[in-house]
Amino acid sequence: MKQAEIIIAEIKNKGGRITKSRRLMVDFFCSKPEPRQVSEITAFFKKASHNINRATIYREIVFLEKTRVIKKIFLADGILRYEASFQQHHHHHVFCLKCKKIGVLELKTRACAANVIPEADGFRVLGHSIELFGLCAKCQK
Repeated sequence: MKQAEIIIAEIKNKGGRITKSRRLMVDFFCSKPEPRQVSEITAFFKKASHNINRATIYREIVFLEKTRVIKKIFLADGILRYEASFQQHHHHHVFCLKCKKIGVLELKTRACAANVIPEADGFRVLGHSIELFGLCAKCQK
């Protein structure tokens, strides 16, 4: 079963409705798992001739984030993006300050920063983000 169908089945099992726009949004994030801005999502659907307006896209983003299908990502440029949260591996991002290319950083160790940093003064780590920014190989030339 494809990832999109698994997600659709989970949404149905939790009592969620599956509209045409919701299915298209799930398909989008399954086929394009890298972080995307709302403007990129909107442009994709407009170019593909899908009649999904901006308000519907925002509503679907709220729903998909609430159901943990996608998650918010903030990178060095401060622009809000969304990416699939169902990816099978834990990863972080590298961000090119010149061309804005986003890459995936997979750490060689299985240790997570939240697990190796001791909790101080009763602070409990709920999540973390590691982001490296600089210039990609192409922009260094």
